[in-house]
Amino acid sequence: MLSRLSISPEEINAVSSLPVGKTPGQLGVWLREELTGRGYDLQRGGQSQFARESDVHVSVISRVLNEGRVPEMDALRRIGRALG
Repeated sequence: MLSRLSISPEEINAVSSLPVGKTPGQLGVWLREELTGRGYDLQRGGQSQFARESDVHVSVISRVLNEGRVPEMDALRRIGRALG
C-alpha cells in the first residue's frame, strides 16, 4: 500500500526550482555554479559543508557535482530546502 507524502508548499517550490528536467550533467553544472556563487569552496571542504547543511550525504553531493548523477527525490528536496 502506498502512503501519501506530506510535502509543504515551500518544499514543492524549492524542489521545483531545481533543474530536474534537464540532463544530469546540467544539474551538476548548475549546482556547482550555485554553490560557488554562494561562497562554498568546493575544493576545500565546501562539498562537506553543504552536505551537512542540506542533511544529504557528502557522497551524494559529490556524485551530482562530479559524475553528473541525479539523486533520489528526497535528496533533491533537501538540497532545494538548503538552497532556499
